[in-house]
Amino acid sequence: MLLYEKILNKIRNKFQNKNIIITNSKNIQWLSGKVDNFGIIVITKDNQYVFTTEGFAPRFNNKIYEIITFEKLNSEKIKEKPLKMILNYLKIKNVVSDIKYKNIKNVSQEILKLRSIKFKEEIKLLKKAREITEKSINYVIKNIYEGIKEIEIAGLLEMKMRKLGAECFSFNTIVASGKNSFLTHTTPTNKKLNKNDIILIDAGAVYSGYSADITRTICFGENKEFERINQTLQEINKNILEKIKVGVKIKYIDNFYKNSLLKLNFKYLHGVCHGIGVDVHEHPSIFSNDKFEEGNVFTIEPGIYIQNKFGVRFEDMYYINKRGECTCLNK
Repeated sequence: MLLYEKILNKIRNKFQNKNIIITNSKNIQWLSGKVDNFGIIVITKDNQYVFTTEGFAPRFNNKIYEIITFEKLNSEKIKEKPLKMILNYLKIKNVVSDIKYKNIKNVSQEILKLRSIKFKEEIKLLKKAREITEKSINYVIKNIYEGIKEIEIAGLLEMKMRKLGAECFSFNTIVASGKNSFLTHTTPTNKKLNKNDIILIDAGAVYSGYSADITRTICFGENKEFERINQTLQEINKNILEKIKVGVKIKYIDNFYKNSLLKLNFKYLHGVCHGIGVDVHEHPSIFSNDKFEEGNVFTIEPGIYIQNKFGVRFEDMYYINKRGECTCLNK
């Protein structure tokens, strides 16, 4: 069975005897494997449809969906908003959707929960996205030189990710050197790389609709303080990973990370964990009561930041395996 047939079955089993309307672009990406699509997906008991324009229709041509264009609906003189056109055309009742529309129940949170439990095929795609990202970062690290600009490093990294198969990027690539690395999230500048600078690189490739997100921090030369901070951070990371297993609340892990920093007199500037899939930030989330479950894929990203000096962050991707253990997505 194809991955997208499995996803359709998962949705149907969750919303039995309901007709499901999908409008969110990331949910459509999850159901089709294609980024930047335009359309509305309708899943009924016996069929599944994509309503889209003639210009986008070929992108959904994978024999799973019946494709109906808005141009066809308009030719039948149904002159209404897209969602109303679809409801009138299919004449369906007992409808739920990932948006609130009139009397239709909004099930967006339930769909996000479904997305958080990955099939093995999804985990393979996430592994590939991570592999592309890591290979590209390693390539860049080997090819940087004194005087290269942050923005040039980002360009070199993104070019390499494209060459290795990235469709696009999970987010705007972060390259920050020297004092700029203190900024938890920033954009590359024209700052030139100096000897003994700390360089923080945070990047993610998108492969077959699935996102990666990893961060590496290195020193371009020598810095004893960096070595000390790096060792501390690796120890915090190790302690975090040992606590993650099925049934543990993600909030507990974030609080453990926060307290670990505060005990060492470092500031807590961002959360340590987030789910990842077709979207770079999804469930499980530190802002919910989510617990780790088998099939969850997520990042762990501890960071220590020293104002007016530098920041150090390491981020990698993990999943909960069949034994309920936390495992790195790639060794």
